[in-house]
Amino acid sequence: MDQDTSDNGANRITSRATQLSLNSGTSVSVYPYEDVTALLDSATKDMKVGQLVQLETFSLFDAMCAIVIMDPKMDTGMILDDYSTRPQYGVNRLLNPKEFIWIFDNILIGKACHDGNQSYLFSCYILRLFEIDLGDESSGISKSDQDRGDQPPTQFVTAVLKSCVLAVAKSCGLIWTEMRKGQVYEEEDFMSNKFNVSLYENYPVASLIAMLDQAEYWMETSGKQWIELHYGNEAVDITKAVMERIYYSRSSFMALYQVMTPKCSQVSEAVPQLEAVRKNVEGMKSTYSLGIPVEGAFDHKVHRKLVTNTPPRAIALLTLEETFEHLDQLCADLIFIGQAIPFPDAANLVNFFIQFAAKKPAPGAFPRSILQTVLYENQIIMGTCKAQDVIRDSIQETVTPASWIFGSFDTLQAKLQEDSSKLASESASAVLSSILEVDEDPLAVQKRQIQAKTVLFVEKAIKPFVDTLQIAGQNASRQRRNLRKMVQLWEGLQEEAEALDEEIHQVMDEIRAQQQDQNCKEDSEAMQETSLRPFYFVSWAYHMKLWTMEWLLLLGFELELYSAFEYSMIYGYIDCVLGAHAQHLRRIQSIVESEAHNSTKSSLGQKKKKKKKKKTAVSGAGVSTEDKIPNQSTASSPASPSTQLSLGNNSSAAAAAAEPRPEHEGKPEPSVSASTPASASSLTHAIRSAQDLVTIRLQIARAVFLVLAALTKVGHLSTTPAHLASHGLNDLETLHRHRFKAFHHLSSPETMSFEGFLHRLECEGLDAHQVLEYATEFFSEAKANLDRLQSLSGKDARVELCEDNWRKDLKNMAKVCIASKIAIATLHKDPRVLEQKEFSIEAQKRAATSAAAAAFAAKRSMKGRDKDKTDPTASNAQPSYKAPIRALHFEWKYHSWWPVISLQ
Repeated sequence: MDQDTSDNGANRITSRATQLSLNSGTSVSVYPYEDVTALLDSATKDMKVGQLVQLETFSLFDAMCAIVIMDPKMDTGMILDDYSTRPQYGVNRLLNPKEFIWIFDNILIGKACHDGNQSYLFSCYILRLFEIDLGDESSGISKSDQDRGDQPPTQFVTAVLKSCVLAVAKSCGLIWTEMRKGQVYEEEDFMSNKFNVSLYENYPVASLIAMLDQAEYWMETSGKQWIELHYGNEAVDITKAVMERIYYSRSSFMALYQVMTPKCSQVSEAVPQLEAVRKNVEGMKSTYSLGIPVEGAFDHKVHRKLVTNTPPRAIALLTLEETFEHLDQLCADLIFIGQAIPFPDAANLVNFFIQFAAKKPAPGAFPRSILQTVLYENQIIMGTCKAQDVIRDSIQETVTPASWIFGSFDTLQAKLQEDSSKLASESASAVLSSILEVDEDPLAVQKRQIQAKTVLFVEKAIKPFVDTLQIAGQNASRQRRNLRKMVQLWEGLQEEAEALDEEIHQVMDEIRAQQQDQNCKEDSEAMQETSLRPFYFVSWAYHMKLWTMEWLLLLGFELELYSAFEYSMIYGYIDCVLGAHAQHLRRIQSIVESEAHNSTKSSLGQKKKKKKKKKTAVSGAGVSTEDKIPNQSTASSPASPSTQLSLGNNSSAAAAAAEPRPEHEGKPEPSVSASTPASASSLTHAIRSAQDLVTIRLQIARAVFLVLAALTKVGHLSTTPAHLASHGLNDLETLHRHRFKAFHHLSSPETMSFEGFLHRLECEGLDAHQVLEYATEFFSEAKANLDRLQSLSGKDARVELCEDNWRKDLKNMAKVCIASKIAIATLHKDPRVLEQKEFSIEAQKRAATSAAAAAFAAKRSMKGRDKDKTDPTASNAQPSYKAPIRALHFEWKYHSWWPVISLQ
């Protein structure tokens, strides 16, 4: 821009500012308008339709909110001569059954896309449904009808089409009502704006059902007769196609209506309707080719006429095949939800939500919103149980606390709920004092205080527990974002649980002291054997936190957030978390089994004592007998690779799969293959099922890590690629801090430092061939454990609500194990692996020779203390590779968390 132009612009701005200051009290406009049409035309004369001029700062959000210029559907200011002069489609035109099939199927396309847009509004029949009026002609076939040849009866429009379209429109209205609850995020899943178009929400349901019944009756009589008269060999298929669409309209509307009933009162009853809908969809899928297009029945530029302040969201319509697949999947997801009501126990409920979140393909926005509504409403979970009762059951299933802790739970909970409004602003001590009853026994008072605090703890646990389950009903990206917050919530609850457990221990010490005073010497010795201090509530909160951490880390693979060069770092961290979880579950199981064992022993001792006293009173001869309890300890599992290969000292859970039990627990550690004592089996099914699955995941994660470590050793995988700086990171250590930032401030488990990761990656100096052998053993163990886990019934595994999905997941993990073992067999033949193996053998021979020579020299020089010294660099030396570096291939075919790794 030259100087004169710049000066003129500055003068014009100054002049306008002066006018503004002089006319601030008047309504006269001070800004002269200029026509810039010629300027825009000259600037865009070289551009084609659809091209866009944008700044570098033009973001994705800006693109989503922008009006697409020169798009006939989006740009309402674009002049369309052909559109403005086109005559309006006549909804009162007669339709034959083939035309009805085509119109209805294309309306279903809009309904299938209803989760995120308003594609159903493209149909002229939905927009102008009650404009249909062809008079009250008889439904029978008269002589004049036959004389008209192919002219169809009006009932194909007034009875069949009108009722079916009304059912679809009201179904869309039900979906819109559910989605307006805000259970899912609008910007990601759904656009709630209806553009002031009615979906006939106020039309009576009974009238709709009556219309569909009338359409079905007319088709079974007169309609079928007319089709047979005019379509010959196609008559049977056409009649079936029309009837399937009438059945679908009724069943789909009734199913949605029942699914959305308050308090989940009819969700279970909707399951048969949804099964019928799936059959109708299959029937429509086989007959959609019979449809004949009707020109003008759909207006894809209708948004230009609607009342809206913003443009609609642009989407791509589905094909008919995709539409039917979508409708079938929608029904399958709703059936999956409906079958979970009622649920047998808390473990089944948690497993159901785990499997729902892992469903492939992922459920749509509407089923996820329904799940949110069904899960928690008015403090009721799944429409059947109080949230407090579900959490209590979850704690009891996981850690089986002493019976007196929850002894007065229902009574205290009822009192707390009655006075909740009055006690809301008071302190916790005031709440406790208001619901406690005065008791002369100090121990009873302490027990009562623990019971009251337990009720308050369960109340506080509702939010993290319900929120964690609700995350399963969100899309995968939102799941991972919210799981980061849930880890912190569980951390806070774990701190409160520690304080509660400490108070429980004080009461249990008082109980033990009283029992020792009252019992004889042998009973006192028996009490000493049960001095293990179980942490009930901390164990449960820690278990839930570890599960949340595992879910958060593994979701990154589903979302493809990790780069290949950091896979080893991620799987190493997952190994640590899973190891801590496996160790924790083993401790819980040992405590549960120990308490069950000691409870049985104490009960037998009491019976023998009573029997002894009775015999003494009768015969006067005291017979001293010892209680004989069969050995109920579980058999240890065979030695596993984890006992032979240590992956580093940084994490306390690095070798958790084979970590020895604490000495005071006094029993061998259980394993996936170990059998539980019969006396404790009913108490440990839930925790053993979780332990088995965590152990299998640990073995697979460790095997994948070892494969990556082996490929890193031979140079096929680099943890510091050249393009790392392009990610805005200085080095891998910075990336390590960023990836695990959510876990840095947790009190437990112990986090894996970057130095610890590098140490684990070395695998104690083993060569790649040896590391791959260990990986094969881990995959073999995981496959064997998967086979054993699959042999369990759904009831024993606590997956009654999702058994099919659970078994499918186990089969997919088994496929990963099999395919990975085959891939490792190929990796063993890689030239670089073979070169390192040969180099390692030669290095060992040289080290052995050097050690022998050093020992001989030490013997002669009488310096025996130096005989064990070897060359420290021998294990770290690397060969000069002759084979080239090969690219890695990660195949996620079988499971979205566990890849099969091979070389290209």
